[in-house]
Parts: sequence; structure tokens; C-alpha cells
Amino acid sequence: MQKFVLAIGILFSTFIVTAQESSVDKMIAFELVKTNLSALNMSEKDLSDIQISSSYSIQGSDIRMVYLQQTYKNIPVYNQMQVLAFKKNKLVYEAGER
Repeated sequence: MQKFVLAIGILFSTFIVTAQESSVDKMIAFELVKTNLSALNMSEKDLSDIQISSSYSIQGSDIRMVYLQQTYKNIPVYNQMQVLAFKKNKLVYEAGER
């Protein structure tokens, strides 16, 4: 019984500890993508077919990770994720495709 209560407590605490992502992070990420369109082989039109799934900066460095989700008519296209890493506002890593 104690193991069950402990497991429920740990599970409950993980939901509480999960941090909320701010809209500021997503705005910063969108601006980074917008300024690096040529490095990403994207056009202005392509910006309407993506959404920022998540974005965060790595503590202790100037690296920002951005996760782009492809959309079609504002509906997410699953399994079409692009992972980007920016350092000093320049694209340094890209994985995945749209």
C-alpha cells in the first residue's frame, strides 16, 4: 500500500513541477526562424505552414532550441517536426524536415 501511495505521489508531483512555456519564448523563436529563412531554405509563404511547438534556451550558453511543427490549414501534421539550434542568432543545427 505504501508503494502505491508513493507512486501516486511521485506521479502527481511530476505534473506540478512541469514548467509552463512562455509566449515570449515562442515569439523569440519565430523571429529567429524569420531572420534565418535563407539558411532554412524557407520562403515567407512557408511561415504560414509552421507553428512553434516549443522553444527554450539552454542555461549557461547562448543556444536556443526551436521545435517547428508543420501545419496544413492550421492543423498540425504529425511526425513532421523540425529541430533547430541557434547560437548568437545564427542557425547552427537543423534536423528533421517539413
